[in-house]
Amino acid sequence: MARRRNGATNAKEIYALSGRIFCECGAAMSGTRIGARGNKYIYYACSNQKNKHGNCDVSMVRKDKIEYVVYLAIVDYIKAHKQSIITEFLNQSENREEKVRADELRKKIGVQKNKAKNLLALYDGTDDMVLNAYKEAKKTLDMMEAKLIELNKNDCSAINQDILEAFIDSFIAEVGGSDAFLKKFFDSLDVKVIVNNKNAEIQLNLSVLPFVVALKGIEPLISP
Repeated sequence: MARRRNGATNAKEIYALSGRIFCECGAAMSGTRIGARGNKYIYYACSNQKNKHGNCDVSMVRKDKIEYVVYLAIVDYIKAHKQSIITEFLNQSENREEKVRADELRKKIGVQKNKAKNLLALYDGTDDMVLNAYKEAKKTLDMMEAKLIELNKNDCSAINQDILEAFIDSFIAEVGGSDAFLKKFFDSLDVKVIVNNKNAEIQLNLSVLPFVVALKGIEPLISP
């Protein structure tokens, strides 16, 4: 009963970078607790080292420190590259297939308009065949224009720069969030972190280019 009570009062640890942080040897880094002088410290450690596979010598990194360093680095990166991120998002979000279909339909509409206009010019008020041909051409034109309106409704251009800028500003506004917030933050950006003894390389789905932050100052407090 005592063990159950103690377990119930200890909140489950949230590893915000779980499944997203890797050692440079290729192994995943997993959470581990180490005690010293009555204190417990939480780290991310190379799975190969923990399971005694290979000869990897990459040190453990403090959980709280690495998560916060990665978070701040990403926020700074987003602030510095906000405009290029917005441009990239707008380019990627545009529905290429529907844009091509809309462009082709506009060309056909132009041809159909000329056809209807020429038929109307030929009509002298007495030739029913020309009149019927004009009515049929106009009916087809109206259908094509209605289809174009429908295609334009699906155009992602409604997501404009101002909306994206406001979203990004609100997205990075919460500094020093909880572990749950950090996990949601990292998951939403599909973050991947690769650690060696000096640096952490951070990869985001916002850009094909990774960037690197120094790990100086977040070395383990105790030896593994």
